[in-house]
Amino acid sequence: MSRQTRSDRKPLRADPATSTDARLPGLILDHVRDGIILLDINGRVKWMNPACEQMLGWSLSELKGCNPQEKILPPESRPPREETENFRYDFSTSLFDRYRITQHLRRDGSRFWNQQSHSLIDLGPDDTQKMVVVTCRDVSEQVTTQAALQQVKDDLDHAAYHDDLTGLGNRKKLSRYMRSRKVMAQIMAGRIGVLQLDLDKFKEVNDTLATRPAMRCCTMWPTVCANRSGPAIWSAAPAAMSFF
Repeated sequence: MSRQTRSDRKPLRADPATSTDARLPGLILDHVRDGIILLDINGRVKWMNPACEQMLGWSLSELKGCNPQEKILPPESRPPREETENFRYDFSTSLFDRYRITQHLRRDGSRFWNQQSHSLIDLGPDDTQKMVVVTCRDVSEQVTTQAALQQVKDDLDHAAYHDDLTGLGNRKKLSRYMRSRKVMAQIMAGRIGVLQLDLDKFKEVNDTLATRPAMRCCTMWPTVCANRSGPAIWSAAPAAMSFF
């Protein structure tokens, strides 16, 4: 029986399926759109994926071994250097139970809103066996949209409870205020009473002669009422407008 020489043997080939499976975790981390950064227990960078490098504008080689707060926090939010150097994650805080949105700074000086989630990797009792994975997502567009929607809501709310011409509160605002818990308690205790008067033909005066004559009407009626009913009842100062 002839002995097979080295040159006669067929070269060993890796199974394509097995090779791809082994590379999958790295491929996922390299192609995921969210930034992922691995920190030690003191908050120093150990690794980050390409998406995180692109988001921050700093490469892994530039940030490795550093606390990213020194680079990505705006100057007005940056803690003192001594605090950063002595930083250590406290795993009992709510940081690891919720999302956190913070304004961060890119290398080029532009600011963005960063939504982060923190997860603990605990491989043992030693500090060197504990790491933190931070997932980052740029949510600047969502924050801007939310702020715009809130502004629209505030504007609509103001328009609903204020007069367009004077900007003063209208009857709807008065009604809402009178239904508040604080005022209702005062009414039930007999400390507050409300009297609503309707001035005849006031709308005609206001629409025909404009605001100034209407203002004089408003400042006139408390004086008339005081003369007829006595000053004890009409102790309030005369109103300057038809609105409170």
